[in-house]
Amino acid sequence: MHATDLIHANLGVACQSIHRTRFNALLTAVAAALAGQTTSVTGLGRSSPRKITEKANIKQMDRLIGNPRMH
Repeated sequence: MHATDLIHANLGVACQSIHRTRFNALLTAVAAALAGQTTSVTGLGRSSPRKITEKANIKQMDRLIGNPRMH
């Protein structure tokens, strides 16, 4: 089973209060970390599977990591 599928299955049940957009951003970050093998903000943004601009991907990762509700 793929890592994003495992996280989706387990966190979806355990953290039902997490906002859908935040949850999707977390899944995107996991997929980016697996694809790019890096955990820096820019590295995650550059290896994100989303088909939008690199700048927008980096911004999404920055906002996810800086989000106080994720800590």
